[in-house]
Amino acid sequence: MQAEVKRRIQTILIVAMLVAAHARAGFFYERSREADQAIEQEKERHAEDPLDADYYVTHGSFTPYDLAGHRLAKTPVWVRTGLRDVLLPV
Repeated sequence: MQAEVKRRIQTILIVAMLVAAHARAGFFYERSREADQAIEQEKERHAEDPLDADYYVTHGSFTPYDLAGHRLAKTPVWVRTGLRDVLLPV
């Protein structure tokens, strides 16, 4: 009797896992179809309005590293004086 009950429980659990896996697969399949449809709609929407080449132009950042660069950017120059004030232990 014990082996028969064990076998029935295992069968019920396997069937339950298969049903849950099928439901989960259906959920993921629906989500992927919705995503594909959204991508297609986005492509159709962008195909209607092609961008002008001027929209792709971006300005790069300029970081002056030397005095000539600071003169070109018209930014102030900060100079470190080094070990100007040396404090010695008393």
